[in-house]
Amino acid sequence: ITAGSNQSDGIFVYKANKNFLSNITTISNWNGIRINNLSSQNTVYHNSFISSINKQADDLGTNNSWDFNGEGNYWSNHNCINNNCGHSPC
Repeated sequence: ITAGSNQSDGIFVYKANKNFLSNITTISNWNGIRINNLSSQNTVYHNSFISSINKQADDLGTNNSWDFNGEGNYWSNHNCINNNCGHSPC
């Protein structure tokens, strides 16, 4: 899934709990993903956040996870070592 281009948020998570968000690509949005303060215990992994203007990720929720079984996300503004990226948002 490719989420938006030139949108406010490629992905906006609102009042969502205990979901898995994976295999999504966001390109050239204000924020790659934004999770609001009413969302918790979501797992975000195997996604690509590319060329976000403001933030790759804005997590205002609680207990959200940015990896699953040690596998995270791709952040275009993050220099990875040994291609090991993404246990927390940039």
